[in-house]
Amino acid sequence: MQYIRVFGALIIFILTLVVYIIWRQKYVLNDIVALYDKNVIFSITDTHGVITHVSDAFCKISGYTREELVGNPHSLIRHPDMPREFFKELWMTIENKQAWHGEIKNSRQDGSFYWVDADINPIIEKGEIVGYSSIRQDITDSKELDSIQKEIIFTMGEIAENRSAETGNHVKRVALYSKVFAKHYGLSEDEIDTLYQASPMHDIGKIAIPDAILNKPSHLTEVEMEIMKTHAQKGYDILKVSARPLFQAAAIIAYHHHEHWDGGGYPRGLIQKEIDIFGRITAIADVFDALGTKRCYKEAWSDDAVFAYLKEQSGRQFEPKLVDIFFEHLDEFLAIRDSLE
Repeated sequence: MQYIRVFGALIIFILTLVVYIIWRQKYVLNDIVALYDKNVIFSITDTHGVITHVSDAFCKISGYTREELVGNPHSLIRHPDMPREFFKELWMTIENKQAWHGEIKNSRQDGSFYWVDADINPIIEKGEIVGYSSIRQDITDSKELDSIQKEIIFTMGEIAENRSAETGNHVKRVALYSKVFAKHYGLSEDEIDTLYQASPMHDIGKIAIPDAILNKPSHLTEVEMEIMKTHAQKGYDILKVSARPLFQAAAIIAYHHHEHWDGGGYPRGLIQKEIDIFGRITAIADVFDALGTKRCYKEAWSDDAVFAYLKEQSGRQFEPKLVDIFFEHLDEFLAIRDSLE
């Protein structure tokens, strides 16, 4: 009988302990959910893109209340800068039951904007999509820093060009030409964007070249030419001190864009793929633009003369593949030139 009482008491103790643990876990779980809701920018939409749930963090960053968001289409926070084609690609991905990852610019309720790094996943039940979940990270500050960095790059590039009596549109055209070359060469989207942003700095070393040489209205002497050539090394030295990837890319471009495919360039006499692809692309983009525009020491060349020169220098000054890309997509390059004369 005593054993029965002891056993019964033990059972009651175990059940009480289990109930306590379940009760405690419930509160711990609620705490975790509350913490998640407060700090994670999270939302759920139905298959039509209508918001069915948002976290407190989502409300905070967007400036909308939960009542203003739930029941409305997600396009409520779409920023006008984000093209509709961007979202078509996004929806195509998740409707194919695949996760989508990327950066999105959204609008706040007060008209300002914020950037998020988003992961959007389909919610699948019994093989069918029943909605979509999205977790976001606020990257507004880093995007703003990137924007400022890019403005600095373009401004410094224009300063270098203006010192040599060139139009500021030269660096803009070279950047756009470089983007076209990179796209058809097969570089990644990140590489294309980096090259586009960094190429305007290709001649930054010219700020260290004396005006008398930089703006001499006639051909340079051998001594003057050697001084002029130092701008590639000087540009590299100016830019390499920054650890930021964009400035590192710009440093390589400044260093390599006067190297020749056959090894006859400067400052190091690199040959073929010893020359960074960013330098090889910027080289042909720069020469195409320079030959076709008036400079203090020459008149603008005709299109026929420019085209003949590029063909002649295939395999010598320029990588043959890049010359082929130029002529295969000539209409794209001429459209850029005509829009930024």
